[in-house]
Amino acid sequence: MALPALSGHTAAMTPSRRAASIAACVATFFAAYAPAEEIPGEYRASVARSSMLASLLTVHQLSAQRANHELERRGILKKDHRVRGWVSDFELEPSGVFVTYVGDVDGAPHALYRVDVPVEGAVVVETLTPAAPLTESERVRFAARNLAIAEFAKRGKHCAAHYDTVVLPVAAQADPYMYVYLLAENEKRAVHVGSEVRYEVSADGAHIDDERTFSENCLALAVPRRKDRAKAVAIRMTHVPDPTPTEWHLFVNRTSYQPLDVETPESGMRWAVRNRKIEFVERTKN
Repeated sequence: MALPALSGHTAAMTPSRRAASIAACVATFFAAYAPAEEIPGEYRASVARSSMLASLLTVHQLSAQRANHELERRGILKKDHRVRGWVSDFELEPSGVFVTYVGDVDGAPHALYRVDVPVEGAVVVETLTPAAPLTESERVRFAARNLAIAEFAKRGKHCAAHYDTVVLPVAAQADPYMYVYLLAENEKRAVHVGSEVRYEVSADGAHIDDERTFSENCLALAVPRRKDRAKAVAIRMTHVPDPTPTEWHLFVNRTSYQPLDVETPESGMRWAVRNRKIEFVERTKN
């Protein structure tokens, strides 16, 4: 299956709903990542890390969707065939995401458009004339993105027609690297779950060092209407690889508004992923 570097449509949320979701995730980002006291002490760091990654993941993905929507509204994505993808940067002050659209100019990747997606306010599109060379950070992230897309295309199983990408640099002291996520693109009233992958890519964007598939099963979760969200029944999942739910479980909860009931056999525990948080429920074994 050949995956397009840039999907030709924006699905799932209206711009106002995306903006509200981004604002909620930014609020989570600013909040302390200290998990609730009832979470067993040995797992608090893992839950905190998952919460941070999920907030960043959701902010970047929804901001890119808002940027795509604006470029589609202006007819740019249909007319400018140079566009090959994007990279995004999260800014704390003022809060928002800058999405840089990249294309080949004279055989090298250049920035064609920069889209400012604030937490509050209108999206602002800047057309770069002439196109600008990428910064070193943009260059390696775009290379990592393309590397992950090429690797993902080799897989025989995909659960959606299009996948979004999010690249998150990870600031490890001794050995920095990047996470590149491939996320199934959603429909208006459904969130696709399955085959999502996180690639760990070297800091120079040259090679993949590790990969994690979050779910092999393909599901389409109906997004409940606002008035019905409090009554949504939790979806039960068993997650074997980790002792706690991951950023992917939180991402699914935040985008589908569906609560999850997650059992982790490794730690012998059951967790609730709801209201944008991971909560400890009970031990399933002594």
